[in-house]
Amino acid sequence: MKKNIRWPIQSLLFIPANRDDFISKASRYEPDAVILDLEDALPKSQLPAARLRIKEQIQLLSTNQIKVFVRINSMSEGGLDDLKHLVCKELTGIVVPKIETIEEVQLLDQTLSYQEGLQQIAQFSIDIIALPETALGIYYSFEIAKASPRIQSVMTAVSGPVGGDIAKAVGYEATREGLEQLYVEGKTVLASKAGRAPYPIAGIIGADMNDLQYIEELIKRAKSIGFTGVALIHPKHVAIANRIFRLTAEEVTYHRQLIESYEEGIKKGLGAVRFRDAMIDQAMYERSIELLSNQT
Repeated sequence: MKKNIRWPIQSLLFIPANRDDFISKASRYEPDAVILDLEDALPKSQLPAARLRIKEQIQLLSTNQIKVFVRINSMSEGGLDDLKHLVCKELTGIVVPKIETIEEVQLLDQTLSYQEGLQQIAQFSIDIIALPETALGIYYSFEIAKASPRIQSVMTAVSGPVGGDIAKAVGYEATREGLEQLYVEGKTVLASKAGRAPYPIAGIIGADMNDLQYIEELIKRAKSIGFTGVALIHPKHVAIANRIFRLTAEEVTYHRQLIESYEEGIKKGLGAVRFRDAMIDQAMYERSIELLSNQT
């Protein structure tokens, strides 16, 4: 499968689409991407006006070298109408909440292709982050992930003790420790990667936004489970995510040396190679290559 050069995206910052003041300041926090929100963070009464301004906002963010996604409304609440207002060459992709079925993905794919044609941009320019938030959607997350080559990511929550849509859908009581969430989180990572959407994203929610130590714990939890990036609701969290997901100088050195040691061993006819008193094989070698190539 050909690598999408725009991914991985390690830090995504949600911004309500009606907050021009936040949008104008987004670049100072250095997120990899911004998600302009037409759904939960936007009063429905302001949706028509936000739709009219959305392309201008996308273009402004793009000039600051920020990838731009738009969280549209769910398919049953006007999501397809949202698409008529936002497709442009500067748009990286869309986040689709409460998605449940293959048929919904296929309809989105077709609608995006039509809009790309109208805007005279290449087909499959617009990526999709799927956000299943119902029991049915979570159950079918693998089928959703593989339903379109546009889908690069399946997203779920890594939540603090204030549960959101996914807690409601599954019925768990969110806790600070998060043990009750591990099944859905792990299922999402596996479904996303198995469905050839190789960049699962964790939404960091349900926590005191000023408790930066706990936010760091949630982001570390997301990374350890296998998420390749996180979506954040406060700009002060972006620096934490960037630090956690980007390799340190020591880690870069480690992986480069591992690659060199393994390649030298292969030249000598070895299948497994001793490196820093551990035995490494092709799986470790390929993982080190992947980690280095994913640095943004």
